[in-house]
Amino acid sequence: MLGACGGHGDYAGNEVDALLLNTATPQWTQLHAPTPTADIINATQFYLDYRPSATHTYYATQFIDSLDRMVIVDSPGMGWAALPNPPAGWPYGNGGPNGWNFSFDVAINDWDLPTESGYPIANFPGTGDWTACLCVKHQTTNDLYYSQNGGAFYHWSSTTNTWTMVNSNVNFGGYAGSAIDPTRNRIFVVGSYSGNTAPQILDLTATPVPGLATNGAAASVLATASGYPGVIYDEVNDTFLVFLNDAGSNSIAIYRVNASTFAVDQPVVGGTPPQTRQNGILNSVQYVPELRGFVIANSYTGNVFFMRTSA
Repeated sequence: MLGACGGHGDYAGNEVDALLLNTATPQWTQLHAPTPTADIINATQFYLDYRPSATHTYYATQFIDSLDRMVIVDSPGMGWAALPNPPAGWPYGNGGPNGWNFSFDVAINDWDLPTESGYPIANFPGTGDWTACLCVKHQTTNDLYYSQNGGAFYHWSSTTNTWTMVNSNVNFGGYAGSAIDPTRNRIFVVGSYSGNTAPQILDLTATPVPGLATNGAAASVLATASGYPGVIYDEVNDTFLVFLNDAGSNSIAIYRVNASTFAVDQPVVGGTPPQTRQNGILNSVQYVPELRGFVIANSYTGNVFFMRTSA
């Protein structure tokens, strides 16, 4: 699922699209149309129809199964001077402290409105730079773990709808992909803006796990990863998979990381790998438990690719 994907001065549409995978002929379908042009305004989290402003979503899109909702965490919306300014007194600013988190209700195919009571995702209380910051979901609890660049590390509980700061001294530097091993409760973080940050293995309080580090023949590649890596956890094989644009081959490269030992290798794969993805991998790759594999959308106009990783 994709929703409100645009932002800055790139695209203001906030439509929600989905690719149904449990059908013989998967194809994209629109679950909700974009906000009418007359209601689109600049520098605000919500348009005049109270639907979310389009934004650079980076890693912020997650799906909360227990709520049956797609969520986009605390993104500020459009920054395009050509758009009209909000009306005087418009209460929905540019995110940050007490910024809204967008949520799309699949049961009714519509966004939750900030004017409704009982908004399902509480406002984020922290500070920092939202750009490509760490955002990851625990597959079992449906809780979120989130840290804006330069800010503290927060936990959002899906059962109580509350944010709690669990580590005040964390700065991931952003631009890093991450995934959770839900059995050991470890977060694996890969990448940085400049490609000079080693992968991190953290517990759920963002504390490094003692004695663990990536190792093996391909570990050095992950130590210099940049360009918005994608990271997923394969629950059947108990491995993390890391996806990077490989400029040399003009294709997406896959690295396999043992979730117990953190040994890194590059598996041999069949078929023709998809070409590099503009602006990095981000959340364009997703593991699908029901299909025992992953899907990746590397192009707005091209095909979506699938790879089975277990029988």
